[in-house]
Amino acid sequence: MRRISHTGFSLVELLVSVAVLGVLASILVAVLGSARQRSDLVGSVSNVRSIGGAVQLFAADNNGTTPYWYNGDTDRYWWELLLPYSLGYEEYQEGGDYSIYHSPAHDEFDGTTKYTINQTISYGWNYLVGGRHVGDSSFKGDHALPTSLFPEPANTLILTDGPKYECWGYITHLRPGDPDRYGNNKLVSLFLDGHVQPLPYEDLSQEDPYFKVIKELPERK
Repeated sequence: MRRISHTGFSLVELLVSVAVLGVLASILVAVLGSARQRSDLVGSVSNVRSIGGAVQLFAADNNGTTPYWYNGDTDRYWWELLLPYSLGYEEYQEGGDYSIYHSPAHDEFDGTTKYTINQTISYGWNYLVGGRHVGDSSFKGDHALPTSLFPEPANTLILTDGPKYECWGYITHLRPGDPDRYGNNKLVSLFLDGHVQPLPYEDLSQEDPYFKVIKELPERK
């Protein structure tokens, strides 16, 4: 009588195979997720570096001052004041490309209208240092502060990643950005001298050293 050979897998072998595939899949997902986070971080650093270049050009055209967070005289936020230097637009244009203000890791950004950009922009202006808005003396914002007023521009924070929701384009130590954006608890940050570096969330959730207000202001001209 011929012996019948069985070439299929046993139940134990199938279970082992499934377990191995599950482990490999979890490793692959982790690797792909980490690669995406690194890519998002690199893209955001590029955006913020370009914004830094626009800030420098703005200062050169405006007696060495940086933008307000919001200029009520013209109804324009800091990112709008930088448009001629960042995107070549004189003012907001419907349907324009505003991806420079969108961190690749910030899915909540909505560039549909000027209002939605103001509400969901990925980056926040440090208005405690650079000025909140025209006429607001409570935050020293009734002055456009000259860059020469800051003795250490390499340590003067002017912009960083904003909150996940309802950013409105500003940050303070009481309202720091989203620590989970790149999966490393760091926020992409721009300094007055133009350099960009990721800073730990903990460093941006306290007043000293990045959110100390300039106490002595020059006479407004």
